[in-house]
Amino acid sequence: SLKKNPEYKDKPAVVAHGGGSGSEIASCNYPAREFGVKNGMWMQRAKELCSELKVLPYDFPAYEEASRGFYNAILATGGIVQSVSIDEALVDVSLSCIAAGGSDGKRLSEGSAYREQAKADEIAQGLRDRIMEKTGCAVSVGIGGNILLAKVALRKAKPAGQYQIKPEEILDFIGKLGVQDLPG
Repeated sequence: SLKKNPEYKDKPAVVAHGGGSGSEIASCNYPAREFGVKNGMWMQRAKELCSELKVLPYDFPAYEEASRGFYNAILATGGIVQSVSIDEALVDVSLSCIAAGGSDGKRLSEGSAYREQAKADEIAQGLRDRIMEKTGCAVSVGIGGNILLAKVALRKAKPAGQYQIKPEEILDFIGKLGVQDLPG
């Protein structure tokens, strides 16, 4: 929606059926989130938090086109893909990372963990570049040894970045999170 309304990219904006108090927010940009506006929030509450909120209409054909480009780029990684939504997926690229590390995936060899981590970063950056090229949209990527770590890394990567939680960082990283910060 912001691609068709770029003048609102850096201003608080939401996508909803309308601006009435009973309208539910389908999506909001980061400037709106800074005011406390969230997806699924009722418009009345959102406008209490941010009076200058701009309401953008749905554009389903554009969403479908962007989603197609998004998933084509993801499938090109060669990883195992688990679709979460129209704009979110989990991608297991561990086989590519293990191969780049030069180990058998069971035992560490000198430098293999570093090479695996570097490969994960390389795949993530390439994916982000391809998605930008295909859709014009910036995406964030979280990298971790399991789904939980990838999801919490994704939160740190936003907006439009990437973050990898390395094995030596797991306890410190997770230990700083509150229960409400854990997915699900």
